[in-house]
Amino acid sequence: MASVEFPGAAKEDIRIEVHNGKLTVPAETKTLQLQQGVKDEEIAASVENGILTIALPKSASELAPKKITTS
Repeated sequence: MASVEFPGAAKEDIRIEVHNGKLTVPAETKTLQLQQGVKDEEIAASVENGILTIALPKSASELAPKKITTS
């Protein structure tokens, strides 16, 4: 989850772009490197009271604990 403040901005004025594993909010020239496993096609965003909130869902396999065996 990520949040960016946009005081007084309407949601129509806010753009979000995802390209090559990077999420960009052009109005603020902010770019975030997405973690491995984030599903680009399921990223969702909402604006409330001038705060942009971005949900960055990961695949189930990325959320599950990984077992490491010793030899």
